[in-house]
Amino acid sequence: MRAAAPTVSLRALCEGYVSAPVLGFPGERTSKHSFSPAAAILGHHNWIRSESGVDDERHGGLAVLDIYAMHRPHALKRELTDVFAAAAAVCIHRFHVPPKVWAVKADDGDTIHYEVPWTPPSDEGLRTYDDDDETTEFGACGMALAAVDIHMGLAAYSRAKKKTGVDFYLCTARASDTASSLSYDLDHRETVGLEVSGVSDDTDANFNERVRRKLAQVRSGRSPDRAIAGVVGFRGARVVFRTAKP
Repeated sequence: MRAAAPTVSLRALCEGYVSAPVLGFPGERTSKHSFSPAAAILGHHNWIRSESGVDDERHGGLAVLDIYAMHRPHALKRELTDVFAAAAAVCIHRFHVPPKVWAVKADDGDTIHYEVPWTPPSDEGLRTYDDDDETTEFGACGMALAAVDIHMGLAAYSRAKKKTGVDFYLCTARASDTASSLSYDLDHRETVGLEVSGVSDDTDANFNERVRRKLAQVRSGRSPDRAIAGVVGFRGARVVFRTAKP
């Protein structure tokens, strides 16, 4: 039997963190100064970008969240990420015209706006993705993976199995180091689980309820010691990441 890897909290995984207020949902109790692992990763990721001189492609002053380039940072087959991208385009097309500005937020961090260009689906594309529930699920995976890369600097290296409570395993490795993570598993000390859920016609009420449900799912499943939930709202053009296991 394989020995369990040493436990390293998401707090320790983040290099340098700050305590900050955590925004709660109605009826949810929060502390005034709780640690926000997702926001800490975001802050460290932005520091790395600024120090290295790397700048995201920008249109109109906004960074571009590219749903068609997920195969680059993530160690997933392009055949799969292309399906996620096509499904995301169908879901966005239900409510918007291209390009569309999306809001992305991780825990208590600032809401950052990104421009999301996409190609409106053809009639064939609409027929191909005519299963609304499945398309919303796949589209949410596309939006969440694109957002978790540009917003938090995390890369997916594997799908997760059923009953783990998450959909993907992420790592904090830089894109050039992603190949070294291919042998990671859910017990690896640097693994971060990501559970994704999509709401097509989202309101604040049903969106917040979905976040609560997904946090509970992650905490009750056999997910890694560090895990986050990402919920995507297509009408509201928003992605929210919340830490489930710090």
